[in-house]
Amino acid sequence: MNPLAAIPAYFDMARVRPGKRPARAAWDGGKYDDAFDAQVKSKGGDPSKVQIQHEYNEPESIHKGMRDIVMGDSKYGSNEVSSAYPDQDRIRINPNADEAFLAHELGHVASKQAGIGKLVRDLRDNPALAKALGQASLGAPLALAALIPGDDDLAPALAASYLAASPELLDEAFATQNALAMMNRAGSRATLGQRGKLAGAYLSYLGAPLAAGLGGQIAGNFADDEVTALLGYGQ
Repeated sequence: MNPLAAIPAYFDMARVRPGKRPARAAWDGGKYDDAFDAQVKSKGGDPSKVQIQHEYNEPESIHKGMRDIVMGDSKYGSNEVSSAYPDQDRIRINPNADEAFLAHELGHVASKQAGIGKLVRDLRDNPALAKALGQASLGAPLALAALIPGDDDLAPALAASYLAASPELLDEAFATQNALAMMNRAGSRATLGQRGKLAGAYLSYLGAPLAAGLGGQIAGNFADDEVTALLGYGQ
């Protein structure tokens, strides 16, 4: 896994000029309206109950856009429930970005309407659970590494970290799955390049659990070594 694979996705999300298949043209032209409704129905949801607002955000420059994204600003590609209108979903998108990112955000909204997708999103959006899982993603790998003798504990440490991050990772995976399905339904099958951008964006979510797992494993092994030395084992 190479975190640098996310960079092309970031560049596209920070576009200052439209690409070949920009989000604005897809949204304004209603390209995904029918495809979205069909996807929601396929998940057991009712599209007539879904209301979506959109917010266009264009970066002043690609450098400013890239800096915003790296610093965690989600205004070029995100979805959330509007605080002013709790019954509506709001999609924030750079209108110049590839329409695949718009489809991905629509995929989030489709996923949360019913079934396992709704359960995963509810778990992801639960503040208390999010805090607990964030702490677990750091604490579990450390504890496992400290408890497992020797240094052969990287796999369990990473597994613990990714398990703690699973609601976020699953929600992102479901959104991309829905996006690809909607693009097919709309007669605009994702190109290899678009699939690569979506995959690269997904890698950005895999990076944090990887870092937490590695960090916890290193710290845990240090604690394991210190306890071993203190007790006089291995001498």
